[in-house]
This record gives sequence, C-alpha cells and structure tokens, in this order.
Amino acid sequence: MKEASMERCMAGRLLMVLAAATWMEAGCGGGGGGDEDGVEDPAPDRDTAGDEAADPSPDETLPDGAEDTGRDDGTVPDGDDPGPEDVGQEEAGPGTLVGEVELTYYWVSYEGDFICAAPDTTLGTCSGEPIAVVCSDFAESARLEGSAKLVDGRMINIGGCSCAGGFDCFIVLDPASFPWGMGNRSNPLVPFVSVATDVDVIPSGTILYSPEIDGTALPADAGGGVHDGCMRADDIGGGIVGMHIDFFAALREWYVEIDPQVPETITLYRDPPRCSF
Repeated sequence: MKEASMERCMAGRLLMVLAAATWMEAGCGGGGGGDEDGVEDPAPDRDTAGDEAADPSPDETLPDGAEDTGRDDGTVPDGDDPGPEDVGQEEAGPGTLVGEVELTYYWVSYEGDFICAAPDTTLGTCSGEPIAVVCSDFAESARLEGSAKLVDGRMINIGGCSCAGGFDCFIVLDPASFPWGMGNRSNPLVPFVSVATDVDVIPSGTILYSPEIDGTALPADAGGGVHDGCMRADDIGGGIVGMHIDFFAALREWYVEIDPQVPETITLYRDPPRCSF
C-alpha cells in the first residue's frame, strides 16, 4: 500500500509540472512578445541604425569580381564620392631649367627703309648669280638679320653657304611658304615664336618657355593679345653663342614695342608641358 501511495503521489507531481509548463508556454509565447513595458527588444544580430546591408539572397549574388560597397541604394561609399576632374586644373609646370640667358632681337630687313644716292652693292646666290643691286646699308642689314624683303616684293634669305664677309650667300624664297623668312632647318620663321640659338646649348627644334616673356603685350597691328611665353629654336646666327637667344620680332617697329617690356636677361626652360606648336 505504501509503495502504491508513493507512486500515485509522484504521478500527481509530474502532472502538476506538465500543467505548469503548458500554462507558461501559452502565456509568454516566443514569436512577438515584448518586455514588461511593451517595448520590443531589438534583434540581437541586427544593427539598430538600420543601414546594415543584408546578405545577398541566393538569386541575387554579386557578379564575380564585384565589390560589396555595403549599401543597397546605389550610392558611393563615404570618402569615395567622385569629384571634378583634376586633369588640367593645375597649371602645367615650366619645364626643365636651361638657365639665365641673354635676350636680343632680330627682324626682317626692308629695302625700302634704306635710302642712298645710288645702289652700289650686289646681293647674289652662293654660285655668284646676282639677285639685286641695293644700297650698301641694306646689304649689311640683310646679312645681319638673315631675312630681307626687296622693294620689288621678293623675300630673300641667307642659305646654302657662308657669306664669308661678302654678299653672295642668298636665296630667293617663295613668299607663300616663307612670308617672314626661313630658319636653319628650311622651316618658316614665325613672329614672336621663332628664336635663334646656339645649337650646342639649345638644339634646333627645342620648345622653350620664359616666364619673363609670358604676359608681354603684343603689337596691335600684329593682332594684339599677350604672349604666352612659348618659343621654339627655329634659327641660328653667327653672333648667337652660349647662353644667348635672338627673338624674332618680325618687324623693327614691333621690336620697339616689345623690348621695353622684357628684361635683357631672362629665365629659360626647355620642353615645357604648357607649350605646343
């Protein structure tokens, strides 16, 4: 009897425990209940700021090699916002320094600027063929400047041989191809661009820049504007030796306008990124 009584007692206790567990499950459920003040607890694995990106679902995986930016709104992550293009925003540098150079000028010599009682000097070709008989002062000027224009409209230039103290050293140019004369590489001279150099210091064809020439006002009858400081080694000259360049002003009156604006010694750079011809 005692053993049966104890078995009935333990069975009764087991039924009470099961009933209590059933009541707790019905009253406190696990799918949407809150705490005592009714505020829902945040999910333990979630960023409450709300900007954490969800993992891509199996049918929305990222392409091979693509980077997850951490955003699903198509925006660029902070710090990677594209700004304006940097190319061209900063001024290009002046180039490689050549150094301080002496600056002189040359121009086309015009026969009409020289008057004499009677022309007495013959300008000829390297083979001695006469081109024109002119005033001696003009002949000297034509040899010094290298390019000259005759009163009949022909453009002549030293070319093909050395003058060797005489005047049989000229050629007649095609004015359409060489309106301002010819450089040492059979290239046309260009006003305010061409300079004569010592090729042992500055080889022919070298592009140059000078900050002292940059900003120089150009003659109104040459088109006006300001010089950009860019030049090119287009010519040579017997008196151009070492750190010395001869700037082609084209006309003597244009030289007179430019010369007071520029110092006699300028800083010269070669291969400047800002210059191109």
